Amino acid sequence: MSKKRKHKLPTSGDRLVDWHFRQIVDVLEKGIYAIRKKKRLVSMDDKPPRKAVSGLYAPDLDMIFLNAAKSRHPNWQDSVATLIHEAGHKIHPLAKHRSIEALERTLMIKFTDEQKRYLRKLIPQREVKKDPPPAKDIPEIKEGKKEPVSAAPETKPENQAPETATPEPNNEPNKL
Repeated sequence: MSKKRKHKLPTSGDRLVDWHFRQIVDVLEKGIYAIRKKKRLVSMDDKPPRKAVSGLYAPDLDMIFLNAAKSRHPNWQDSVATLIHEAGHKIHPLAKHRSIEALERTLMIKFTDEQKRYLRKLIPQREVKKDPPPAKDIPEIKEGKKEPVSAAPETKPENQAPETATPEPNNEPNKL
C-alpha cells in the first residue's frame, strides 16, 4: 500500500483526469530523482548547433530539466504544461512524442486551477548552472552499471478489491 499524503490532493471531479493527476504527482514526488531549472537548455541529442528546448527528461539520470528562460515559459502555466509533458515521458516511456503532446494539451484544459497550482509548487525557484550531461558522458552509463529506467509499476484501481490468496489443498487425512 502507498503511504498516506500529508495533504489531500486537489480533484477536478472527473475520475480519469484525477487519476492522471495522481500519476503525475506520484512520479514527480517519488519516481523522479530531481526537477531542475536551467537557462539556455538545449537538446543533448542534436548535433551543433543545438536547438533550445522547453523541457528535457533525462531517463539515465531520472531527472527533469525545465528551461528557465522567460522566452520559453512566459508565465507559470507554461512551466506547468512542460512539467506535465516531461512527466508524461516518465509515465509512458514507449509513447510517441505526438501522443505525449496531445496528453499535455488535454490535461492542461481538464486540470483545475488548484491542481495546476499544486504542480507549480513542485517546480524549483532557483536554477542550476550546469547543463545536463549527455548519457555517454555519465560514468555509470559508460561502465554499464546503471540499470535502464523501467516503466512505472502497475497500480490497481482504488475501487478494486484486494486479491485473496487461494488456500492450498490439504493433503493430510481428516482425523475424527
